Amino acid sequence: MSTPASPVPLRDMPWRTRLAIVALWGFLGVVCGGSFVLFGVSAFALHPVIGVAYVLAWAGVAALAEGGRRQRRQRRALFAAWAAAHGWQYDERSSVLVGRWSAWPFRGANRTAHDVLTREVDGCRVTSFTHGGAWWPRMRARGAAGLHVVMTTLPTTFPCLTITPEDRYSRTAEAVGLRDIQMESAEFNARWRVVSADARFAHAVLQPRLMARLLEPDVEGMSMLVEDRDIALFAPGRPQLADVEPRAALLADVVRMVPRYLPDDHPTRVRTRRDRRD
Repeated sequence: MSTPASPVPLRDMPWRTRLAIVALWGFLGVVCGGSFVLFGVSAFALHPVIGVAYVLAWAGVAALAEGGRRQRRQRRALFAAWAAAHGWQYDERSSVLVGRWSAWPFRGANRTAHDVLTREVDGCRVTSFTHGGAWWPRMRARGAAGLHVVMTTLPTTFPCLTITPEDRYSRTAEAVGLRDIQMESAEFNARWRVVSADARFAHAVLQPRLMARLLEPDVEGMSMLVEDRDIALFAPGRPQLADVEPRAALLADVVRMVPRYLPDDHPTRVRTRRDRRD
């Protein structure tokens, strides 16, 4: 099932696109506003070009606004129908899911999550949502207008751990001395960058079965985050409905591979920010 693309907010567009749009509207505003101040209402009759530009500018604003509303209605209807047919709970947006993590690429982001789908998958309460924000160059370079995130919450608080694909940014970081944690598998090290303040925890999580799972083709392009009580997988781009259940099943696989002794080694010591907020 093809999923219509939802409108990309101005703040999520590449900075050059935002600059061009703002410059265009600023120019039109100066021309139309200045003409109105100098010549009054008659300016639009005396200078047809100004009048046409003014009318076209507002017609463009109205057309963009209506097109955005129509696309959002279509996307809401499609997600709601799909959720009802597949046994998922659907919410158009949620403010609880965003702003809960401090790791890249979620640090400092307080935007609303969209396209929120929730269901039990193989014993895990999985939530899928769109995180609207491709402000980081690594995401923009992959043509992303947001992130598709699937996550679940565990009863234990863990140290922060991020596992991201190796790319030119990570190789540049290594060149200046910001090295990641090296695992026992050379193939895994060549494909993934592992970052955590607790190397022992990273080695405990990434035992051979999980490393082998992360080397399989269906994980290509995805990243993994462990923070507080959450385990999340995310990939650049807004979600396609055909990807939701396979990625939810992948997340359930990852959770099953977390060693059973880890909760005993990392008991919940303090209330988290999310606990205090709740």
